[in-house]
Amino acid sequence: MDWRVTARAGHPYVKMYEEERERPIMLLIDLNPGMFFGTRGAFKSVQAARLAALIAWAGVANGDRIGALVFNGRHQEVPPSGGAKGALRLFRLLMAATDPVKGMQSALEHLGNPDRPGLDSALKRCRRVAKPGSLIFILSDFYHVTEETSAQLLRLRQHNDVVAIQLFDPIELSPPPAGVYGVSDGQQTAIIDTRNRIQRMRYEEWCVEHDSTVSDVMRKRAIPLLRLSTADDAAMALRRFMANPNNSATVSGQVAA
Repeated sequence: MDWRVTARAGHPYVKMYEEERERPIMLLIDLNPGMFFGTRGAFKSVQAARLAALIAWAGVANGDRIGALVFNGRHQEVPPSGGAKGALRLFRLLMAATDPVKGMQSALEHLGNPDRPGLDSALKRCRRVAKPGSLIFILSDFYHVTEETSAQLLRLRQHNDVVAIQLFDPIELSPPPAGVYGVSDGQQTAIIDTRNRIQRMRYEEWCVEHDSTVSDVMRKRAIPLLRLSTADDAAMALRRFMANPNNSATVSGQVAA
C-alpha cells in the first residue's frame, strides 16, 4: 500500500512488485597484445574465449541476459540480451576478436596511441553501460593494473557483483630453461638471457610482484579472483570456482583456496 498516493487520490493505491529474473551478465574481455601468447595448451586469448563461452551458456541456462565489452585497441560491445541469440552474438564477436592475426593487428595498430583503450578505460565504459545489479566477469592477464584500476574497480563494485579471472601461461610463473630467447611486442625486439642467475632471479621476482599486486587489488576491493593457466581445463576450473567464489583460487592442475 502506497499511503502517500492513497491520501492524495482518496482511494487505496497498491504497488505491485515483480522480481526481475533475467539478471544481466557482462563479460569484460581484455585482448591486449600479451593475451595472444601461449607456450602450453592455448593462447591466453583462446582460454579467455572458452571461459566466456562457458559463462554465457551457463547464463542462458539460468535465464540471464548476456552482454560483453571486448577491448583490443578499441571497444566492441554486445548489449545484454537473453536466450541463445545473445550468446551467439557474443560468440561471433569472439571468433573475430580472438583470431591471432587480426587480433594482433588490431592491438598493434593502437599500441603507440596514448588514448588506446585499456583496462582502466574499459572499466569506466562498463560503469556506464552495465545496469546496476549486473554480474560482471573481467577476463584479463592484468598486466596493466594501476592505482586508477583499483579506483575504477571500487566504483564498479559499488553497484554490481564483480568476478576477476586472471589468465596466465606457465612460463609467466618462472623463467624458461636456461638459454637465450628473442622476444618482441610486434614492433620492438629484445633478448632475454636466462643463463644468467641474476637475470633469472629478477624474472622470478617480477612474476611474484605482479601476481601479488593483482591479488592485493582484488582482495582490497572484495572481488573474487580465479587464476587460470592456459594449460588447464577451463570448464572444471570454472565449475569448482563458482561453487565457492568467495575463496580466490589459483588453478594449475587443481583449484586451491
